[in-house]
Amino acid sequence: MKSTRAVLFALIHVVVYCHLSLGQSSSKSNFAFSFAGYNKQSKPFLCSPGGNITAMIATALGESNPLEIPTTNKRKPHVQCEKNDPVMGNVVKFTIYKDDNDGNNKNLTDRQRMEMKGEKAGKKGDTFLYAWWFKLDPNMKNSDKFYHIFQIKTGGKDKLAKLTKFALATLTLTNKDQLHLQLNNLNAEGKPSPKFSLEINQVKGKWIQAFVEAAYKKGSEGGYIRVTMKDENGKLLKDSTKIKHNMWWDNDSYPFRPKWGLYRMKSPAYQPSDWQLFQNVQIWKKN
Repeated sequence: MKSTRAVLFALIHVVVYCHLSLGQSSSKSNFAFSFAGYNKQSKPFLCSPGGNITAMIATALGESNPLEIPTTNKRKPHVQCEKNDPVMGNVVKFTIYKDDNDGNNKNLTDRQRMEMKGEKAGKKGDTFLYAWWFKLDPNMKNSDKFYHIFQIKTGGKDKLAKLTKFALATLTLTNKDQLHLQLNNLNAEGKPSPKFSLEINQVKGKWIQAFVEAAYKKGSEGGYIRVTMKDENGKLLKDSTKIKHNMWWDNDSYPFRPKWGLYRMKSPAYQPSDWQLFQNVQIWKKN
């Protein structure tokens, strides 16, 4: 049955209409997403073995240079199209190795990064919805140091980039707080939000549907974030509901963008390599 669903997904790109509400939960998997009141900004996220996976991700996410890859372990695969997943068919696979570096900033020698980024499009007053499927390595080891699998970050450069030291929001894995949402402030690191957390074992080794809705405004002006996750069969795992937060930091601020992948502090606790699979990564903008 699962292989049949995967074939159908790959051939016809099934469209299922869904909404970010508790009523969204169903017994069926939402292989593709559509949201009333939103316009899709991204292109199909479907890889082909042997194809140009970087170009596919660039086209899908609207970012000309979408990958941030370690400059270490160049003979080992960091990004590849893995075929014949029993549920999803062909999927994008990110791998990070225990001795990898942060190729995006070699001065930060205490961390490692394997990420893809979307277009810098989240402007003040906009509301975006990021929807995707992911599957974490079932043998993944974590520590009490950060291990981000999703971030909302600034697209600023030069002096604008210096305005923010931290991501606006992250989905992070730690032994202490498990899979949790962390909300940060202008140059001030926040704490794990009590509104969204899941046991890591609830999501490792399983296909998970994730939704992050972000209204890019100051909290006093209606700024909020909402995180929802469901399992492969559409069962609701957690819905944070809308969390009021300063989702815009400064009058001289700049567009925000999403990032997906594996970004972590180095730790001796990690196994030789970890991986994460992705399918159907999408970006939507509210009308």
